[in-house]
Parts: sequence; C-alpha cells; structure tokens
Amino acid sequence: MPIVTVSKHGQLVIPQWICEKLALHEGSKLLLEFSESGKTMTLRLIEGPQSISLRGILKHARVLEELEAEHRTEIEHDEQRIGS
Repeated sequence: MPIVTVSKHGQLVIPQWICEKLALHEGSKLLLEFSESGKTMTLRLIEGPQSISLRGILKHARVLEELEAEHRTEIEHDEQRIGS
C-alpha cells in the first residue's frame, strides 16, 4: 500500500507512479471523503466540469438535512395554529 506524505503546507504529496497511473496533473480534482469515525479518508478522482459544482460539499454536508427538519417543524406549527 503506497504512503502519501503531508508537506509543511498541509498538502498531500502523491507518489509520481500513482499520478501517472491515474493521469493526475496540476489542477486535477479529487473528492476527499471521511468515514463516520473521522479516522479514515478516501480520495476519489473527479472527472470533468462537475468538479466545480462539488466545491464545499463536505463543509456543509448536513445543511440540507437540517433545513428539511426545520421546514417540517414550521409546517407542524402552522398546522397547529390553523387547527386551533
């Protein structure tokens, strides 16, 4: 299993042979996924222009769930007000 080094700037240094095998180049986009425990991470190569639309996806991954829960609560409150 290859070892990846973290530079003093927090950048991952991927071995050259892996870059060649995956055709990675400057500007290639990789999606970083974390396990539930936060102790394991996976890098996935993103191909094509959709990589731009994924910017920040991990930072606010639970925002949609929180907004849906808030919306359900508001609907329940509205229904209670209308019903009383």
